[in-house]
Amino acid sequence: MSGLQDSVTVSDLSTHGCRITTRTLSLAVGTRVLLKLDGLEAISCTVRWVESGQCGLQFERPIYEPVVEHLCRLHVQMSGEVHDYRARTRGLCSG
Repeated sequence: MSGLQDSVTVSDLSTHGCRITTRTLSLAVGTRVLLKLDGLEAISCTVRWVESGQCGLQFERPIYEPVVEHLCRLHVQMSGEVHDYRARTRGLCSG
């Protein structure tokens, strides 16, 4: 995969999606991305909204609820990556 890279912050993590904040990555509504959180395989997502450097991602397949609860309980900050299908993004994610 080739393309852009950026640091992101992940918040509002749920079984069906999350919010990412980025300083330099520009994603459009409808963009397909891969989200890679520390300890998990890449999650296919679609950008559902964009506002002031933040994006809402909807997961193609929900994350198992106990996994989300575990991540939220144990990780104030998680290492992670977000990959645009046209671009790559690396960064820190916090839940």
